[in-house]
Amino acid sequence: MERFYDTCEDTRTESQIVWEEGLLRNSSLLKKWEYNFGKNGFYKFGKKITSILMLMLLWTGFSIVIGNSGIEMLLNVAAAAAVNAGSIWLYRQKEADSKFTVLNTVYIVGCCVFTFLFYRYMDFVFGYFGHAMFLSLYYGVYFISRNTAVIVRLVISGFVIYNLVRYNTDKKVCDVLGAVFSAVSVLTGLIFKFFMPGNFVVYNICICVMIITAVGGFLIYIWNKNRFMRNVTLAFSFVSLMEVIGSYAVASGIMEKYIESGVF
Repeated sequence: MERFYDTCEDTRTESQIVWEEGLLRNSSLLKKWEYNFGKNGFYKFGKKITSILMLMLLWTGFSIVIGNSGIEMLLNVAAAAAVNAGSIWLYRQKEADSKFTVLNTVYIVGCCVFTFLFYRYMDFVFGYFGHAMFLSLYYGVYFISRNTAVIVRLVISGFVIYNLVRYNTDKKVCDVLGAVFSAVSVLTGLIFKFFMPGNFVVYNICICVMIITAVGGFLIYIWNKNRFMRNVTLAFSFVSLMEVIGSYAVASGIMEKYIESGVF
């Protein structure tokens, strides 16, 4: 340990110093990973959960709306790449250089390749299982606590809409547009649930609206950096899609079959 206290006693060669003080400490694989993707932690875990839920939203939506399997596969692969790119972009904004690094780009390309190669497995996890999760959530929320769940949903929705109108509609165009996207994500599920749960055409339209609000809400956040509207849009896009899928399942009899056999 003497060499760390007295540099004159440091008998290492120049190559050893460069390796131990530079490459080993600042350019290890762990350091590269932390710089490109961030350290592991609760915040990063939360972002991954959010990414999984958003990918389920997009994947399930495309699986229901798109009839052509080839187009559906391309959209799902693109969704996997876009969700991972969005997650990385959020982290990169904390760095001095917020641009994507080479390793970030390689990672996103790798996500595309992995999703394409293991598409059947990914389709089961994010498509079939995602659809089942939406049905299970709807059953757990609206069947087990019917009136309480509706009241809580209406109160929270009213509070959110009030804040969107009160604090965002008199600002820039991007803020007004973000408020509109957020309001649509809040109200679509409620409107479909109470007024037209058995209409197949409206069912598909509402799913498309949820996909558009989720993607559009995040793109607007890149523009205006309003975290409140971003969180509202993404959260209620997920909640509204759950209500749309669950309400239609109840009206069409799919929910009854799902409850009895666990499949749909």
